Amino acid sequence: MAKHPFVRKLGDTIITQLRGAHNNQLFNKLKADAMKPGRPQEAVFPAIRNNTIDFYHCGSKLFSYKNGEYLTHHKYASVLTDAEDDYIKESQLKNLRLITDFCEGYKRIKENCSLYAGVEASGVSEIYSRYSYLFPDTEIVVLDIEIALEAEQASEETSEQGGKRKTIDRIDLLLFDKSSATLRFYEAKHFTNGELWASAGSKPQVVKQIQKYEKQVKNRKAEIIKNYTEYVRIVNALFELFWLAFELLDD
Repeated sequence: MAKHPFVRKLGDTIITQLRGAHNNQLFNKLKADAMKPGRPQEAVFPAIRNNTIDFYHCGSKLFSYKNGEYLTHHKYASVLTDAEDDYIKESQLKNLRLITDFCEGYKRIKENCSLYAGVEASGVSEIYSRYSYLFPDTEIVVLDIEIALEAEQASEETSEQGGKRKTIDRIDLLLFDKSSATLRFYEAKHFTNGELWASAGSKPQVVKQIQKYEKQVKNRKAEIIKNYTEYVRIVNALFELFWLAFELLDD
């Protein structure tokens, strides 16, 4: 099976759409929250994909911008307007309505999003809320999260409902050291994760996972460097950064 291309790009047209639309209130809200260091309950982390930008919050994907519009999961966006309390009476339903745009329900959508993250993803969010590439005074920054290098190696797992669903291996965290121009990938595991533990004489499952990721990174080194060079160019243009530079040689 041929390798699935690893791509990090965002066309100039998309950048123009996001930066140039004066009425793009949602992007302005996301950008403002993305550039607030040290506030985990407010932080948003933008991650470039293949002509898509994903915005993460508290360990879950808050929004994606793709094909000229924003998307979010319906469980986050099921927000009623004019609901003053957490609990409502049936008699109040006739006076309530669903939001008609994401800006209208932005605060509550973020609150809903924060409820669904797992413990490990929440831990990663604590890191990017303090060390995002958007913060100028941070020497080692989070450059990307949830990185799928080998998307074609999807595996099946059993869902809570008993059915099968496709899953893709994703590396949790990519850090960038500005001074040494070094990229380093990390896998995040909470101590309660069974993959960290093994009986005497055997290796934990996480060892095999890390070895697989190490092989992927080694085999795709030139591709990774090329795409993260483009990634940095994109975020500099999109967020008007002047402190993030990326120059690595494929040696």
